[in-house]
Amino acid sequence: MTKSYSSLLAIAFSILFYSCSGPANEKADDSEITYSPEVTQIINYITSGHITSDEVIEVKFVDQIVNEEDLNKAIDNPFNFSPGIDGDATWSSPNRLVFTPSSPIPSRVN
Repeated sequence: MTKSYSSLLAIAFSILFYSCSGPANEKADDSEITYSPEVTQIINYITSGHITSDEVIEVKFVDQIVNEEDLNKAIDNPFNFSPGIDGDATWSSPNRLVFTPSSPIPSRVN
């Protein structure tokens, strides 16, 4: 993966987790998240909004990032969760990165 895509992954994940976080007593915001033009030129989709405990988290890129031989192999996890979530990151297609939690994601209590 090139350095520019690594940087964009970091930006995308920051947007994802910023949009999903907030004070425990804050009502969930159901409004649509908007992204900068730079991000939308590279990333086509990011799991966002209400993420259920058994859902995978994925990032779909506009272009191919990896080759076919890199698919379905565990990679160093590019995701940074707080609190931490154990799981595996894999490329399910040349332009789709998926994080699969090793156990259900705990629900946030409001």
